[in-house]
Amino acid sequence: MKKTFAFVINNPAYFISHRLAIGLSLLEQGHEVYVIGPGCCPQGLQEQGFIFQSVSMSRKGKNPFSELNTIFELYKLFKRIKPDVVHLVTIKPYLYGGIAARLAGVPAVVSAVAGLGTLFNENTFKYRFLRAALYPLYRFAFGHKNQKLIFQNDDDRTLLLDWLKISNEKPVLIRGSGVSLQDYPVVPEQANHEPIVALASRLLKDKGVAEFVEACNILQQRGVKARYWLIGSPDAGNSNTALRI
Repeated sequence: MKKTFAFVINNPAYFISHRLAIGLSLLEQGHEVYVIGPGCCPQGLQEQGFIFQSVSMSRKGKNPFSELNTIFELYKLFKRIKPDVVHLVTIKPYLYGGIAARLAGVPAVVSAVAGLGTLFNENTFKYRFLRAALYPLYRFAFGHKNQKLIFQNDDDRTLLLDWLKISNEKPVLIRGSGVSLQDYPVVPEQANHEPIVALASRLLKDKGVAEFVEACNILQQRGVKARYWLIGSPDAGNSNTALRI
């Protein structure tokens, strides 16, 4: 039976890098798949059979009227396309999309909590106040009666479940988004090859970039012969971007 799925993301490129395989599988099964996010449709996405819908969503935006408008746009879109399942990926989508999905009567919701962000990483008065102010919104966004929450580490799962008193039936713990081993096959190490110490990541402070650089400096001071690779790029849409290390 044909169903309609809607992926909501804060960056269309993230869908391609982290959810494309799931979307293609749904298309192969004959389902209709929407990709919803800010900006323009990535090149080649519609040619593969996806339907792209642009919404106003700023990753760093804090204007309450703009943020409410994002929720309203998602609500109107859900009412129009009537998805059977919405898959919400990253913080604003799982918060705003979760609210809009409940208001629009979407039958099923998947909220992928890849991380909790600065709101939960910092414990200053400002962030404690923000957590208290946003608590009702989180409760509503994660209160759908037919919802699964996907976590990638046990700390995030424990923190959010304890904070919101969420049922133990909702959370699912996975090891990560994963990659296709056909695209990234294992290859044998080269003989007598100088060791490579690498961190592959967006260049964000909360990804451990500064700690990686510090560790590399310590190893060099100890005379450890290796090559040190920091693989990634700055993320201008994230306030934790490590532009200078």
